[in-house]
Amino acid sequence: MKKINVLACSIICGLGLTSVAAMAADTAQLNASANWQVNAVKDGKHGLIVEPNGAVNLSFNPTDKKWTTGNAPFKISVMGQSGETMKLEAQLTSPVALVNSLDGKSKLNLDASAGQVPLAVSKYTDIMAANALGLAGIINGNTGAMEQSSSKFTISAVNGIDATGAAVGADAVPDGKYSGDLQVDFQATWSKSDAPSGF
Repeated sequence: MKKINVLACSIICGLGLTSVAAMAADTAQLNASANWQVNAVKDGKHGLIVEPNGAVNLSFNPTDKKWTTGNAPFKISVMGQSGETMKLEAQLTSPVALVNSLDGKSKLNLDASAGQVPLAVSKYTDIMAANALGLAGIINGNTGAMEQSSSKFTISAVNGIDATGAAVGADAVPDGKYSGDLQVDFQATWSKSDAPSGF
């Protein structure tokens, strides 16, 4: 019989703090959100902490007519038990659309990726696969103690909407300061085959 423990947490830029916990007989699941600060949620045997580190900034180069990429750095800590296998996944909670503060209508749409692996909206992507974030071998999630490492997501401008609602390229959005929320959900899943009762 395979028993599975799941923990999840969200990091948000610009939103409040919430925490939800649910547990069934063979499944433990925890959720947390942070306002780009520190938030920690764990059960007695498993832990998942994500600490966002700083704001995300992009700028437009008028000569190249291209946006720079931005970094969303974070520190992650995980804890699992010996004999377990951990899978670490992430997703965008919703599409990232920054709004122009000058007109309140035009938008700049962003993508986020873990290395070369793009994050999907509302669909978890394995960010340990192919060592996308450089975490493999640094955190294994099965030592019985908190393991910690740092990494980052890459944020890119992809396209936009002008003040009339028309779709435009990212280089053609109106001038102004664009701002909004970037929310990434993390989920760590530990599995162990033939787990004894009470796992």
